[in-house]
Amino acid sequence: MPYVSAEVRWFLAARYATEVTAFDSWFKAGRLPPGGGKKPREDVYALDLSTEELGVKTREGKSGLEVKTLVDAHLLSLAFGTRAATAQLWSKVTSHILTLPADVRARRTVRKRRWLRTFATATSGATEVKLGVGLFGEEPLQGSPPTWGCNVEWTLVEVPGWDGQWWTFGLEAFAFEPAAPVCPLLEQGLRRTLPALIASLGQPPQLGEVWREQSYPAWLRSG
Repeated sequence: MPYVSAEVRWFLAARYATEVTAFDSWFKAGRLPPGGGKKPREDVYALDLSTEELGVKTREGKSGLEVKTLVDAHLLSLAFGTRAATAQLWSKVTSHILTLPADVRARRTVRKRRWLRTFATATSGATEVKLGVGLFGEEPLQGSPPTWGCNVEWTLVEVPGWDGQWWTFGLEAFAFEPAAPVCPLLEQGLRRTLPALIASLGQPPQLGEVWREQSYPAWLRSG
């Protein structure tokens, strides 16, 4: 069964230092520290300039080629602070036969240093999961990842050859082995996580016009 997720994502150029500092301080506050952040990783993407509906990459630390396709560009609308956002529905499978293009011009290496929060959303009040183990420090300290939940990430990204670094903030609701239609579970994941995140960290800094609401495939095409 493919991995299905509902995702919201923004990108911010690192040159906007005031915005970066404010958001970084907000995201790393709270009762629980985020997981990750200590070890960077490299993902290599196939660059297909013909579409923003396909994301193909190898992920450091995992085998196989991830193939991600856009199912619904306008799954649902929600608000984050003062910013309206649109969640997209994506489906992902991993292949151990397919490979990245041989032509290096059709590839993009993306270096990432990610801070991650994970919320379990099966109950009406989303509960944050304490992270800190695994190759990148992003796995739960106890037990397994939740079956229904939402990942919230704040990531420094860099593409060799591009001018400057970027930051990305994203929410990704997921539902493994759903016992009901998946889209309501994903919407539930997003809508339960947002108030839990704000209750833990406080109101987020304002996301101004310099923040771009984009998926990774769209962002890579714009560089």
